[in-house]
Amino acid sequence: MEVNFTSKEVCNWLTNTFGKYAYGKHIPDNIKRISDRYKLQLIHGYLDSDGAVCINNKNKSTTIEFVSINLGLLEDIQDMCFALNIVGGITKLRDAKQAKLLGRTINQKETYHLRLSYSNSCALSKMLLGIIDFSDEKLQRINISDNIRNTNKNCMCIGDYIYFKIKEIKQSLYTGIVYNFECATHTFMCRNILTHNCDPYDHDDSFTNSLGSTFIYKRYKAGEAWNDVIVAEYSGRPDTAEEYYENVRKLLVFYNAKLLFENERKGIYPYFTNKHCDYLLADQPDKIISEVFKDSKVQRRKGCHMTKSIRQYGEGLIKEWLEEEYEPGHPNLERIYSEPLLEELIMNNGVRNVDRVIALCMVMIYREELYQVRVKDAKEQNKKVELFDMPLFSA
Repeated sequence: MEVNFTSKEVCNWLTNTFGKYAYGKHIPDNIKRISDRYKLQLIHGYLDSDGAVCINNKNKSTTIEFVSINLGLLEDIQDMCFALNIVGGITKLRDAKQAKLLGRTINQKETYHLRLSYSNSCALSKMLLGIIDFSDEKLQRINISDNIRNTNKNCMCIGDYIYFKIKEIKQSLYTGIVYNFECATHTFMCRNILTHNCDPYDHDDSFTNSLGSTFIYKRYKAGEAWNDVIVAEYSGRPDTAEEYYENVRKLLVFYNAKLLFENERKGIYPYFTNKHCDYLLADQPDKIISEVFKDSKVQRRKGCHMTKSIRQYGEGLIKEWLEEEYEPGHPNLERIYSEPLLEELIMNNGVRNVDRVIALCMVMIYREELYQVRVKDAKEQNKKVELFDMPLFSA
């Protein structure tokens, strides 16, 4: 039976609701929540137009299968099957490639395969035969058996829940920043799994070895030989984030230092503000940011946001500082007394998250910012001062 209609409104509704073309179709979430009878009718329509019933020549078992370049559509059909306690697995059938067709070169897209096991194919077939009142050639090919047992141990439906077998668990020790990656849907949803990928120190509890890390760096001071060197380090993870912030605050007060911090982490700024110590937090290094990003519009007043480019810039400054000689034949590398920092510098590959290296990046960025500010201020002042305008002596 074939039905034709020429309603523009219906055509627009179908296109806007379900998409179009092989790679653009999908089933909206509200459609997935329709009654079981309508779910079965939709699945039956897809089976009739784009599905197949395959026969195993060895044991004569039959399976319902779908092949498409549209992974999202197959996942939508799988969701509707799950809602009916029907389990099906999706695999990649073939990669994208070029092929010859009638003498022409064509580009084939990645192709995916949704397959229902024999037991689930039998169960779905019985459901479909219960709602249709006409003969269906594909369903008639299925060798329905009531005694077949579900042998799929990787996924099963029990009551209102779907259980997936965990194939492998990998554990690894890790220290460093965890970046919060953005995706098209702005969610942390993986297929059939709830996930979360962020472990900032703003949270008291952690399931990683991520640490808070702060370095005190002594810059040049006239009349002193011991300068341009790390003089203190605090790296750790106390029971609460506030305890860490307080330890950092005491360290800064003791050394009369300022902290350039990663301002993606929101906790430290309000803590220092509540303690009336926001003066201990360094301003945003605008000159460095404008040097790395020519058209940057980031305005956060305090701290610095960590991006891949800023990290690379900071690591470059670390390398320059390590190679500088504090006396002939002796680079600054020899004046690092923190073994964990040395280990992280060795492990660092620009991608690995290493807390101490990132903290040292902040130190070097702030050092460079202060140098550029001082030099520019001095140049601007000298332009305006004429001979004998300044006193010869000062107190």
